[in-house]
Amino acid sequence: MSQVVGKTRFAYARSWHLVDIGSDSRALGRVASSIALTLMGKHKPIFDPSTDCGDYVVAIDCANLHTTGKKRFQKLYRTHTTRPGSLKELSMDRMMAKWRRRGAEEGGQRHVAEE
Repeated sequence: MSQVVGKTRFAYARSWHLVDIGSDSRALGRVASSIALTLMGKHKPIFDPSTDCGDYVVAIDCANLHTTGKKRFQKLYRTHTTRPGSLKELSMDRMMAKWRRRGAEEGGQRHVAEE
């Protein structure tokens, strides 16, 4: 039997994590950053930025996410197609009414490093 501790197949095994965003008391950004750490694999002792050693994350109850202050009504998401007059603005409250989980996706999108 091998006595090598560290980068074994068991260490690279992916596991599933369930995050209930609606019952979590933390704000959207805090939850998104913890999800990003799990997706990148920084919670594992064998973390290496050049390898993909992250786990899977399933976020549920995204419609009831917690935001601080008046962000739910004042934060605007803007899209533009570079054509004149094509700027579209959508508040977080309207986006949550239209697409339930999109607020959590937008919140965590910039936390994960692109490779």
